[in-house]
Amino acid sequence: MPTGNISLYNSDKGYGTITGDDGKNYNFVPSQVQRGTTTLMEAQRVTFNVVNGEATGITYSFD
Repeated sequence: MPTGNISLYNSDKGYGTITGDDGKNYNFVPSQVQRGTTTLMEAQRVTFNVVNGEATGITYSFD
């Protein structure tokens, strides 16, 4: 499962970007954040899946 950091998150506009450890940027919308993951902040470490080039199933990463 890929890991990376939240590089941009705008809850008012409803989107964000994760910079993966592979150097690529992945867009996401809040509906892709796993239940129980309540707050996302820029620079936060996350784990996610990639579907059609976008991040899904986003959860906190504790590595």
